[in-house]
Amino acid sequence: MPDYRSDPIPDSKFNQIVKFNFNNTYLRKLTTEIPTVLISISIVVACFYGQRKLRNDNPEDIRYNVGSSVINTIIIVILG
Repeated sequence: MPDYRSDPIPDSKFNQIVKFNFNNTYLRKLTTEIPTVLISISIVVACFYGQRKLRNDNPEDIRYNVGSSVINTIIIVILG
């Protein structure tokens, strides 16, 4: 597979072959990049919400405070 995905197209103005990229970058952004970012952000927000709920439901139990913080940190590190 070549490094640059393109098709050679003859250019009549300059009498040479020009590489033309047929991949639509706008469409690629809409279908892959934006949903990936939104899903990552929603996972982080859900972790913060879960951590807050566990901490508020069990204020005297230290396991829920430390455990949810560790899980939240691991998820943020994995998602980058």
